[in-house]
Amino acid sequence: MNISETDKAYIAGLIDGEGSICILKANSKKVGTHNYGAVVQIRMTNKEPVYFVAERYGGIVKHHNRTSKGKIIYDLKIYSHNAVSLLKDINQYLQCKGRQAGVVFALYKVEPAYGKTADEKELIELERIRLMSLCQRLNKTSHGINIGGRYD
Repeated sequence: MNISETDKAYIAGLIDGEGSICILKANSKKVGTHNYGAVVQIRMTNKEPVYFVAERYGGIVKHHNRTSKGKIIYDLKIYSHNAVSLLKDINQYLQCKGRQAGVVFALYKVEPAYGKTADEKELIELERIRLMSLCQRLNKTSHGINIGGRYD
């Protein structure tokens, strides 16, 4: 689907204001290894913007929670390569969460651990953990402002 520049800027604003960009770790099918992947989330009580993004980038929308005033909370999560595709499209428009997007891009540049020696695999795992921790730290600060420059 072709996304207009206006829509990209709009989606970036949604993510800056009502979203989050994270790196999650999951156990792999192979014992002792982990997979790391990007997650972009938007949570809000207005369903139209949430479905607007979901129609363009996929993801899973859940709507089972409610606010204290009884409004339904729509929760969109976009995973892995769909999340990276979204972030690449909107990166130039992100004002608050550009650093987190840059950390996600760095994660996907880390070479795969398949076929590597045990020492190489350990170094790759440590780099992925470092990037995941950095993204977590950026999310805990004033949208990454206190950490320094962009990471892309």
